[in-house]
Amino acid sequence: MELFCVNCGNEITKDKSAKRKFCSRSCSAVYSLPRHTGKVFKKTCKCGKKFESKTRNRVHCENCAIYIPVRKRKKRVPNKNAFNPWITSTGYFVDRRTTTGKYVKVRVREHPNARNGYIVEHRVLVEDKLGRILEAHEAVHHIDGNRKNNNLSNLQLLTHAAHTSLHACRHGVNMLLLKCPTCGILFERERGKSHVSKRTLSSSCSIECGHKFMWRLRKERSSKEVQKLLAENVVKEYKVFNKPLVT
Repeated sequence: MELFCVNCGNEITKDKSAKRKFCSRSCSAVYSLPRHTGKVFKKTCKCGKKFESKTRNRVHCENCAIYIPVRKRKKRVPNKNAFNPWITSTGYFVDRRTTTGKYVKVRVREHPNARNGYIVEHRVLVEDKLGRILEAHEAVHHIDGNRKNNNLSNLQLLTHAAHTSLHACRHGVNMLLLKCPTCGILFERERGKSHVSKRTLSSSCSIECGHKFMWRLRKERSSKEVQKLLAENVVKEYKVFNKPLVT
């Protein structure tokens, strides 16, 4: 059985099979190209006119091709949220911005306060405005309460003490009225600094009372008196609204 190449017309000598159409890979690659320079294709248009084409995919003749509407490409709409890299007044290069999480973060790899190359954007913007790096005791407050609104008109530079006092004035601080298990004195303490948040057994009024009750727990932990003292350790929970400190 003699087989001839579809592209060049030469006889196929290697691996003769009914499915084989080309004599080599080069002929197969040339034949699959949309434009074929070495061969002219004779085709018939839908109107009945015969024409010659160097392109295998051409279907219409010259007269019919004039009336085919050309597809218009869609114009690219610029992305308003696209981030443009910039350099701060302190000399650091900001090349990426992410909005995942509570705060908006930017990538500033060489910044001394960056973690894994990222730092919150509101601190970078205030540093760019002041022309210096913020110190450890300084905090940036969002005036409207929206943590992702980093407009300069919405940012206020405060100390950490004034910032915590301001939030305590708005939202309040959770406080606990506690009873010392050793001496029985009533005292106040923040919930975050008590045994409730630290996941310990009890809170005492002083270090001495704490050591005494710890030794008692080692000996009499399963006794009813010790269990009663632990149950009566928290008397009351309430909120305190403080006045904000002056910056």
